Amino acid sequence: MVVYSSDLFRALRTAHAFADILGLPVTPDPRLRERSFGQWEGLTRDEVRAADAGAYASWKRHEGGETAYGVESRRAVGKRGAKAVRDIIADPAYAGERPVTLMLVGHGSWIVATISELLGLDPDGMNAIGSMRNACWSRLAVRHTVNGKPAAQPMFDLVEHNQGPAVASLGDWENGPADLRGPHMPDWKPINW
Repeated sequence: MVVYSSDLFRALRTAHAFADILGLPVTPDPRLRERSFGQWEGLTRDEVRAADAGAYASWKRHEGGETAYGVESRRAVGKRGAKAVRDIIADPAYAGERPVTLMLVGHGSWIVATISELLGLDPDGMNAIGSMRNACWSRLAVRHTVNGKPAAQPMFDLVEHNQGPAVASLGDWENGPADLRGPHMPDWKPINW
């Protein structure tokens, strides 16, 4: 098993929580970073809406209005992510007879856009694969042949998407157990567009 992670703090912590138990190294990779939000970086949705309601509405409809503010397009995120995945799996270090499981730890928008791109779907399309919850996973299978003949480039099958442990559907998965929360910790709430 090989573990790569976005080099951003939260993703690295998640990767290490998994890899350290198994004694595996984590390779930080900036290509796995979340979508850049340009001038909107660090703003709340309410602040973005107040600054430019039209661009905000366009972003919600997946029409690209956010790119006027330097926000990385979903397509650009998907292309960046898909190239990283293809580069990693093409590394000769993983080309031996023994299968290698590759675990990538990233961020929700990056994961959705990358998988969409790998599957040939439009990451801006509203018919894409859907969103990702925190601390959930998707699983892809890689195929190198079609009908027994080598493919020009690896192809991907989506085996699972946005899956979590059984406990995730039984409680407040995003906020964690009540006995671990303090009064200074605001609850995570679903985003209302």
